[in-house]
This record gives sequence, structure tokens and C-alpha cells, in this order.
Amino acid sequence: MPPTADPNELASRALEAVGAQRAMPGLTARHGWSLMERLFGEGHRLGGALLLALLLACLGVVGVSVYRARARRSAPWQAEVAVTAGPGGAASPHLERAEAFAREGRFAEAIHELLLQALADIRFLAGAALAPSLTSREILRDAKLADGPRDALRVLIGRVEWTYFGLRAAEGSDYQACRADLDRLRQALRPA
Repeated sequence: MPPTADPNELASRALEAVGAQRAMPGLTARHGWSLMERLFGEGHRLGGALLLALLLACLGVVGVSVYRARARRSAPWQAEVAVTAGPGGAASPHLERAEAFAREGRFAEAIHELLLQALADIRFLAGAALAPSLTSREILRDAKLADGPRDALRVLIGRVEWTYFGLRAAEGSDYQACRADLDRLRQALRPA
């Protein structure tokens, strides 16, 4: 082999000698492997219509996703309006459950319901835009509350943590104190 031979020419001759396939059969320079080209190429009558249908379907999916995301964001506000003030000034479901638990002597559950009511009141009455996923401690930290309501909420959160989550026994006096804190919080949140 002469040292001045072109390496590409040598490779070409070697491939021909062993009968190796060097190109894809039946493909011209105009046809490629692109899926888009195969589906929407010039030779297909339905290509443009298929592309338009695919584009409209994608836009529909995006539109429905945006609509659902907006609905989820506004739904907690609507639910809390119903929870905070029942028809005709009736007690909210949280307060009704709290009273029922207290009558049964289940003070830890009753105090927890009072906390849930306090959080609903903060979101609704104070107009606080707080995500439903926030913990009570995060709400305490993030909500724009005056010192009085903040202290009442802090006490409620502490009692729930000690009794409901800390598995410490709650007494009727604990429930009455928390009920007074909730009333103080609600009074402070009401518009003047």
C-alpha cells in the first residue's frame, strides 16, 4: 500500500470488497427519517389537516389546564365563605363539630376544629391570600395580622400541637380557653 493513498478511498474500496451496505436503499436526499416529514410531507393529502388538528388539540389541553388551575385557586375562597358563615347566621360546620366533640368529651378534636375555624376566618375575614397547603405555623408567620389576633392564633396552634398532635390529654378548661381565643380572634378580624 503506497503511503500517499487517500484514507477515504482506501475505506471505500475495503467496504466494496466485503460487500458492505453504504447507504439506505430507496431513500433519496429529499426523504428523511423525520416523523414530521413522514406525517406532514408534501405527498400527503391529509398532512395539513392532521397538523391543524394536532395543533388545536394541544391548544385545547393547555386551555383546559389553565381553566382548571384558576378554578382550583378560587375554589378554597368559595368553600371558606360557606364554612365561615352558614345561612341565616348559623354556626359553621367547624364550630358545630367542635361543640359536638366537646359534648362527647373529645376535647383534642374539638380544639382542632376551633383551629380549623380560625384559619378559615383568617383567610376569609382578613382577605388573606394564603395557599391551602400552608401549615398553621406558616399561616401564623405569613398572615398580615395585628398582635391580638396573632397571639390568639398562636395559642390555638400551640394547644392543638400539644393535644391533637402531641397526644396530651385536653380538658374542658382547655377547650373553653381555646373557644375564648377563637372568639377574640374573630372579633379582632371583623371589619369595624
